[in-house]
Amino acid sequence: MKIRKITLFVFLLLSLTMMAQQTPVHFKVQQKQTSPSEVEVIFTAKIDKGWHVYSTGLPADGPTSATLHTEKAEGAQPVGKLMPRGRELNVDDNIFGMKLRYFENSVSFIQKYKITGKTYNIKGYLEYGACNDEMCMPPTSVDFNYKGNGPADAPQATETTTEEDGAAAETATVLLPTRQLRQPARRPQHRRQLPTRPEWHRAATYGSPLSRN
Repeated sequence: MKIRKITLFVFLLLSLTMMAQQTPVHFKVQQKQTSPSEVEVIFTAKIDKGWHVYSTGLPADGPTSATLHTEKAEGAQPVGKLMPRGRELNVDDNIFGMKLRYFENSVSFIQKYKITGKTYNIKGYLEYGACNDEMCMPPTSVDFNYKGNGPADAPQATETTTEEDGAAAETATVLLPTRQLRQPARRPQHRRQLPTRPEWHRAATYGSPLSRN
């Protein structure tokens, strides 16, 4: 009996290790200052064959939309929507029973910020979801933290603390007020790109294929 328990433990440990090593989506992030008063944060992903990354602004009862969360904006403020770039597919998904938009092979997400101070510091993360035909990753995040210089005649940098829940829902860009920075539970709990099924599907069971009824 004891040997069986040890064998089962080793098997589960090896399975989890193999799952953790599989990273079907590979993100890089960089900033690009397009003018003295504007900077872009650019997330670029290479997606393994058979996988896809979901676009922005999907229905609430669907998979995880790509969403930009700003945790700190000192001397800067987000401008407009998080913009996807790539070949977006619009398909009827039999699993979720709705039309969904996603990207295969590669995708970029771009968020613009207006620089309002002599210096700036922007910090946050991109949250996204990805699936293949059999399983999904949990909601996963990609961090960013950038500093730079703004216009010489700009005032000293101050931190943006305005909460804009309505605008955030519409633009898929969430600006978190300072008081919420003490609540790490708001951030996605799964920070690694594990190819398991998400908790948000009613028939989900982690590590098992998605059912297609």
